[in-house]
Amino acid sequence: MFSVSQGQVAQFVKSNSDPETVWFLHHIPKTAGSSLVAEIVLGVGEDNYVNLEGNYSSVDSYIDSLAALTDQAIDLVNGPNAPRILSGHLRAGNIEHLVQSSPQLKMLSFVRHPVSRVVSEYNYCCTPLHPLHKEFMITYPTIYDYIEDPKEMNKIGRMMFGPTPITPKEAVERMVGRYTMIGMQERYPASFLMMSSMLWEPTLPHKQERIGAAKKLPSGDVAQRIADANEIDLALYAHVEKVYEDITPEIWDDLSPARPVST
Repeated sequence: MFSVSQGQVAQFVKSNSDPETVWFLHHIPKTAGSSLVAEIVLGVGEDNYVNLEGNYSSVDSYIDSLAALTDQAIDLVNGPNAPRILSGHLRAGNIEHLVQSSPQLKMLSFVRHPVSRVVSEYNYCCTPLHPLHKEFMITYPTIYDYIEDPKEMNKIGRMMFGPTPITPKEAVERMVGRYTMIGMQERYPASFLMMSSMLWEPTLPHKQERIGAAKKLPSGDVAQRIADANEIDLALYAHVEKVYEDITPEIWDDLSPARPVST
């Protein structure tokens, strides 16, 4: 459970630092992705990390592959040689199955301001880096088409607990109850320091420039439409932002990194 407030950082880290604990990084699209994974591999070692990546040849095959990957994760987590951490873009149903089958598993995720996350995902999906970018651009010729599709609204919440109608307050309660650790892209160094203190040792990221400080959010009509369409995600983000506003000074004071910030 992600429950940490002022005066509790050291105890929170200590209570979640068992080296035998297995973690799952639930990767939300366009939030602290490849850079974070690269840092985790450096921290725990390649043999202690497993990446679960779906097949993008089609939407249907991708969804089918997530079910198979979830079964693989359950076998690994409950097997004799479990890795320290696994990660993947699993959907809410997959996460529910994983958690129910592996109650000892600790869940980790990162959030990002919904406006910047949505713009970043749209821009990415329009490039050849996204295997289905041609189909994507036919479906969403403009960012307004993307913003207005209900299936793309509140993606953080949908990834965490599905499209079931839910109030912002209920969404926050579910998130806090399921995830032991939640980081913020906009407070990446502090989030990383707290995470690393639990998973290996207190360290700072090598490549902060790739994820670090928050970029200026889009202004005007695009930003407002995204905000209006993503009430749940805004509530989730606001809750995590308030937590870090309260504890970030304490993170820096109480957790001594093993090396200085890279420049």
